[in-house]
Amino acid sequence: MRQDPSLSPEKRREKYLSDLKQGNLNWHKDLQDLKGQPIHSPKIIVVTSPSTFSAAFHYMFLLDEIGDATVVGASPSQAGNSFMECTYFELPNSLLSFSVSNSAQFFYPDDRQKGVLFKPDVPFKWQNAKKYGFNYQSEIMFIYDLIKEGKL
Repeated sequence: MRQDPSLSPEKRREKYLSDLKQGNLNWHKDLQDLKGQPIHSPKIIVVTSPSTFSAAFHYMFLLDEIGDATVVGASPSQAGNSFMECTYFELPNSLLSFSVSNSAQFFYPDDRQKGVLFKPDVPFKWQNAKKYGFNYQSEIMFIYDLIKEGKL
């Protein structure tokens, strides 16, 4: 429902809230008819590569696990089950330096293979890169073709 532009912002806000409370908005019935179902269910595609690690790996994991994303690309460098967060030390006399891990993450406790090496749903292989002339946008061109072909 379009608001009357001659009304002051305060009056438009009051009218909007009143209409909302009374269910007098055009979209109110449409929302009720949905019975809690989403209006749009987007298809999420995550592109991954050997450069995917740290925060990018965590985000990929969350989109894959919670967002039901399709992961396309090469396997990330990071393992799903690995030690994280290091404290660095240096020995004063020998000047040897090393680190000790403070924590571990276990994203795939029930899937040892996936915990060691995450394999994308749709792998991007050398042959795919060759098909697109090793263009720096090869992965995107590959995904675009998969969408056009109805495979994603």
